Amino acid sequence: MGKSRKFRKVRKMLAPKALSTQQRLLRAAELAKRVYAKVEARGLTEEQLRADIKKAREDVRSRRPYRT
Repeated sequence: MGKSRKFRKVRKMLAPKALSTQQRLLRAAELAKRVYAKVEARGLTEEQLRADIKKAREDVRSRRPYRT
């Protein structure tokens, strides 16, 4: 299948093919900024954030995998 689905999904989210790599990177930076703003607003420390991410990953893993 080539590249993993996850990457394809992220790429699609960041930008359609028409955009250059540079624009895609800019878009990614914007998204990252937005995420960081949310984190700041919630006043989370890095450790709490790591714990949240870890928990989210475990939640996803424990769910039944999709049928393809």
